[in-house]
Order: sequence, then structure tokens, then C-alpha cells
Amino acid sequence: MAGRLHDVELIEPLAPREGRSGSTSSPQKRPEAPARQDLERLCLRAERDGPKAWAQLLPHLKQHLQHSQQDAQAHAWLARAAVAQEDKAQALRSANEAVRLDPQIVLGHSLSLLVARSCADAKRWELAARHCEAALASRPGDLEALEMLVRVLFAQEMHSKAQETLKVLSNYDIERAVSLARMLSNKSRTSQEQYRWLSKAVEWAKPKDDKVPWPEFAPLRELGEVCLLVSKNHEALDCFQEAFKQPTGARDVDLARALAQLHVRGGRMEKALEVYRTSLTASPDSLPLLRSYWQLLLKEGRTTEAIGVIGQAARIAPTKEAASLHATRAELLQSMGSTNDALKAWEAAAGADEGSSAAWRGIATTASAAGAIVEQLRALRRMVKLEAQNPEWHAKLGLALVGADPSVREREEA
Repeated sequence: MAGRLHDVELIEPLAPREGRSGSTSSPQKRPEAPARQDLERLCLRAERDGPKAWAQLLPHLKQHLQHSQQDAQAHAWLARAAVAQEDKAQALRSANEAVRLDPQIVLGHSLSLLVARSCADAKRWELAARHCEAALASRPGDLEALEMLVRVLFAQEMHSKAQETLKVLSNYDIERAVSLARMLSNKSRTSQEQYRWLSKAVEWAKPKDDKVPWPEFAPLRELGEVCLLVSKNHEALDCFQEAFKQPTGARDVDLARALAQLHVRGGRMEKALEVYRTSLTASPDSLPLLRSYWQLLLKEGRTTEAIGVIGQAARIAPTKEAASLHATRAELLQSMGSTNDALKAWEAAAGADEGSSAAWRGIATTASAAGAIVEQLRALRRMVKLEAQNPEWHAKLGLALVGADPSVREREEA
């Protein structure tokens, strides 16, 4: 059929005929451009032979179009020649002209995809979708065309059709489909739409064998987070638990905290504490995890355990936070009547941040209660320097010096 690239017999390119032997030589005539039917056959041959054949054919195509500017198929051939020469700009111009002249023209896979991408960049979504479908008609199951069609349908808010297309993509490449579903979830305007996309991602990513670990549990965690937003707490719990039991799940601090908090909401305190313990085994230096753990221990009245966890957190925390954690530990020890241990905790707080008034104040008060006069005098002198305008510390230091044994003052001053 004229204008279509199928079922056409290939012929050799036309060439000027050689002069016969023994005949009188005469000037050779310039070769004529191939006729329309011959041009079609030469284009078919170029499709088979590649860039070099297209390069030889280019002058003939351009010459033909000078006289037949309305020949849509010739513009399509010129576009294919440009693709073979890696001239995408020319290919796009020629392809667009072919479509303008004949909206039903068959461009083939690569040209349809090129035009679709151009339409999508210009946000001409309907045309982009049409050319994606044309590319898929030429090459069913093409991953790039399927992904682009999903994106275009999503941009048109045709979500049901986009999900149907994404399902087709998942039949060819599950990992690509899952990644695209997660991306579209992030772009969704509502939590319900996020839930729809992530549910599909989890459905496709789930291993067929329950004993096989998930290749990636991020979709599970993300679905769990969205489930919380749409009040599907039980489904969120299932997602978080499934993700947490994966080989590297316990290392995900945010996942562990989310799972533990769900257990707390459900009154399952021991399960929440077990989640923290398991995750801390994998991530022992996680301050957010340690903080959540000791806070829950305190809430459950397990103060001694909480004090140990606070000390662990203080050892790895930045200076200011470490001082604050030591101070919290000191206050808890004081509340339990462990004055000497409280004094050591206050001293650790001052060691972490020597400019902390709270730490030196704690040392002064606790040392007085413990009868540690040297430590008390040292703390009071520091408070006089830190709060020089506060007469309270001058008075307390004076009283402490008056009541102190001379030998103690000598040791303190030394």
C-alpha cells in the first residue's frame, strides 16, 4: 500500500546506466530522483541497512519534498533518516509535519515515542497519550512507552486508566512499576490517592513465597505511614511489622519508632519496648531511638532501666544535649535517694558543658546534701563566676566558707 512500510518488495537503488563498450562516449546525465514507488522501496532498504543507507537517501528525500510538500509519508521517511543520523531536532520537525498532514499516519515506535515525549514536555497530554499508544501498537510491551503513558494519564488525572497501564508494566518489569507507583504516590494530592498507588506497589513487590525476604521494604513502610493518615491503623500495623521483620528492617530507626508507637497506642507496652530493644541492637548509636526508649521506660515506671539508657545516650550525644541528659539522670537518681550517684551525674553534666549553670547548681545542692564540702565549694565558686550579679551565690559561698573546716578549705583551694 502506498505510503505504508509493509509488504513491499525490496529493489536495488537506481543508478545511471554505464556506456556500452565500443560506443561513442557522451557526457553523462545527472541521475534523476527516484519515482515515488521506488523511493518507498529504497526507504525500506535503508530501514534494513542502517545509517549509511539513510545518509545516501537523504538528498533524494529532500528533492522529492521540494516538489511534493504535502507527502506526509515522505516527511515520515525524512524523520526516520534524521533519527538514523542522530539529528533529533530534524526528526521531530519532520515527524510533526507528517502528523499535521496525516493525523492517522503510522510513524513507528521510535518516532512515535519522540513525538510523545515532545508533547508531554509541552503538556499536550492528549496528543502525548495518543503517540504513546501508537508506539505501543508498533512495539507492544515497550517499557519506556508504557511508563510515559502512565505518567501522561496521571497528569490528566485519569488514575484508573493509569493504574491499568501500570499493571501492564508490572507484568514486564515489577521493579520499574513499583518505583513508578511510589513516585506517583508522592505526587498525589490526597492521602486516599497515595493509598491507592502504594497498595499497588506493595501488591506487586510482595514475594510469591512468604519465606523469601522482600527485595525492598520501603513500599511497606510508606504504605503503613499513609494508612495512619487514612485511619487504617490495623493495616498500618501489619505493614510496619512485615517491614520490621525483614533482614534489615530493624536498622530503620523511623520504622522502629512508628511500630513501637502503634503498639503503645494499642496498649501493648511490652511489645513496644521489645521493638526498641531489637532496633537498638542493630542501631546502638541512634539518639532518637534511645530517647524514645527511655521515655517509655519512665512512663512504665522502670526508672532504673531508664537511667541506664539515658547514660548510654549521654555518652554519644553532642555537648549540649549530653549535659542535659546527664542532668536528667542526676535528677532521677536524686528522686530515688541515690545522692552520691546523683552527684557524679551532675559532675558529668558539668564536664560535658562547663558553662552550664544548671549543672553547677546541681553539684552545689547535691554536694551539700552529701556532705561533700570540697565539691560544694568548687561549685559555688563557679556559680559566683557564672552569675556574678546574683547575690545569692555570694552569700552561699560565704556561709559555706565560714562553716568549712580549715583543712577542707585548704584542699579545695589547692
